[in-house]
Amino acid sequence: MTIPIDKIVYNNIQNVLHHSAHAIQPNFLYLSNEIKGVSQTNDSHIYPLFKAWKQHSEKYKWDGTEGLRLNLLDANVENQGTEVLCQEISKHLKDFKKLTLMLYGDKYTDSTFAKLGESIGRNLIYLEKLTVVFYYPIKMTDIGLKEFAKGIGRHQMKLKHLKLDFGPSEKITNIGVAELVKQIGRNFVHLESLSIKLSDTKGINDETAEYLAKSLKRKFFKLKKLNLAFHNCHQITSEGASLLTQVIGEHLKNLQQLSINFVKCDKISNENVLFLSPAKVHNFSTLQELALDFNKCYKIDNDGLVEFAKSFQDHNFENLQKFSLNLSYLPKISDEGIEALSQSISTNLKNLTFLSLKLEKCQEISNAGAAKITASLESLKNLQCFEINLHDCRNIGNRTLYSLGHSLKSLTSIEKLLLHFGWCEATDSQGLSALAAGFSQKNIKHLTLDLLHCKYIDNTGIEALAKGIGRNLKNLETLDLNFGYCDKITSQGVKALAENLVSKVENLKEFSLNFDRCIWITDEGIVSLTNSIGTHLTKIQKLSLIFKGVDQLDDPSVIACAENIAKIAGNLKHLTLDFTPSGFGGHPEFKTQEKITDKSVLALVNLFHQKSLKLEELFITFGSRNNFSLTKAPVLLKSLKKQLKTLQEFSLAIVAGHEEVTKLKSEVNALPKLIRDTFVPDVFHLRKFRLYCYCQNLSSVFDVLNLV
Repeated sequence: MTIPIDKIVYNNIQNVLHHSAHAIQPNFLYLSNEIKGVSQTNDSHIYPLFKAWKQHSEKYKWDGTEGLRLNLLDANVENQGTEVLCQEISKHLKDFKKLTLMLYGDKYTDSTFAKLGESIGRNLIYLEKLTVVFYYPIKMTDIGLKEFAKGIGRHQMKLKHLKLDFGPSEKITNIGVAELVKQIGRNFVHLESLSIKLSDTKGINDETAEYLAKSLKRKFFKLKKLNLAFHNCHQITSEGASLLTQVIGEHLKNLQQLSINFVKCDKISNENVLFLSPAKVHNFSTLQELALDFNKCYKIDNDGLVEFAKSFQDHNFENLQKFSLNLSYLPKISDEGIEALSQSISTNLKNLTFLSLKLEKCQEISNAGAAKITASLESLKNLQCFEINLHDCRNIGNRTLYSLGHSLKSLTSIEKLLLHFGWCEATDSQGLSALAAGFSQKNIKHLTLDLLHCKYIDNTGIEALAKGIGRNLKNLETLDLNFGYCDKITSQGVKALAENLVSKVENLKEFSLNFDRCIWITDEGIVSLTNSIGTHLTKIQKLSLIFKGVDQLDDPSVIACAENIAKIAGNLKHLTLDFTPSGFGGHPEFKTQEKITDKSVLALVNLFHQKSLKLEELFITFGSRNNFSLTKAPVLLKSLKKQLKTLQEFSLAIVAGHEEVTKLKSEVNALPKLIRDTFVPDVFHLRKFRLYCYCQNLSSVFDVLNLV
């Protein structure tokens, strides 16, 4: 099949490729839903896309060793275009060892899926790694799934890694899934890694799990890595889940990594849930990584969790190094279940190097249960990374932080901490001080601390935290602190942070600080903070400063940000600044919109003119400011142009006052042309482009085809 080439489209694709990162990364093609000069992409764009890509690949002598990632999720490609895609695959990708294909399949029929599978299987005989994502394949039936699986199985004797992601779909049933795993097991005899994800697929139930179990038992005994994900598959029960686990434990003797995901499978309950039947599951001695996700499986309660905890005692997990468990949004889980889990971890999983426990919105858990978790850490002498998420567990308070601070002192191997206590409103500065005292291990390199809406934390807690980190964690490389809505923090606390923390962690490469709605912070605090950043964080690569809703800020804060960031521009690749006012006039005592003016815009202009600044990601938000004028638009846009050579993602939201927009209609109408003239063609390579400039959304002013 041949589709006539649209010369305008072809020339635009050529232009995009020429000015894009494709020269550096020719293995990643992304086709958006719009191309300059064309309202929407369609089938006729596939052929010129591949023709232009092939020419540039040859120009830059790319041999295809990294494979091809083709993302058509945002494109309006239908059956005819996919047939052309199949032709191009057969022409250009024969020697490839890796292929990732992402399609939005709402218009595809069974015959299209069959042809695509046939094209991959017949032509890409050297493939070792294949990833296929079909989002929203609503017309795919069991026949299409069977024929696709049958097609990709042709001549694919070398395939070692296979990842398939389907959904949502109303027409795929157990029969289709049975055929899928049958074909995989029959044809991919050297498969080492298998990932299957089924989302919002109404025909999936326990029979599906049974078919999977049978195939795993007979055909996949060489697997080293297995990932099974069932999202919103409401017909799967504990019986099906238990059957899968039984087979995995009995027959996959070489398995090293196992991930099973049952998000929102709300018929899974305590009865025979994973690992709960000791007589059936015999051996996990080879397993090194285990991840289980029961998020929003509402029927699981303490009885189930207690039995689950016993499974680690009943079976051999001696080589398990990484364990992740998600029990978020389970309203029946309380201290009883958490205590049993903690005891089992400390007794049976002593060799863990990674532990992640997500208990978000488990509101029956109290300090007593959480303290058991933190106390269990003292037995994990090899632990390098610990994550705990107790977000919105309203009964959690200082006692949990006391216990965690105490236990951290014994973790001599710890390098990474991810601590989420957002909305744990019983926490205050005393608890934070106790936690900070536990930051004594000098080998900690990565720290995330989320204290969102912990409204009783004040300057005292901030100072104690700053001293605890600054005194001991001098090797810290990444730091993420969230104090959003902690409205007792003032400039005094920010200055303590600058003096006792920022000035001490000079090896920091990534720093994220969120003071969202901390309404009592003023310019004094922000200037002190940014001065310290500009003086000490010379190695910083990623910086995010969120002052959203901090309504007392004036030009000095923005100017200080810009001037100090310029001092550390040499290594900086990612920058996020947010000065959005709280809206509706802000806090009644402040009138933020009257404070930040064009002086701030000009400070940013000077920053973007820095020759040493070569950003890859830039996100700046000012929101609506009455004192911004359109007269500075050309200056700002031209300064941004200098960053476009390296930028991959860009977002700017800056809005002039209503009176200014009304008064300068001609300047408003001239903005789209001004932006085109300023940025084209340098903007074409960006993965993400969002521009809300002064008065209107100009994100689509280019009708961009993104190729990166």
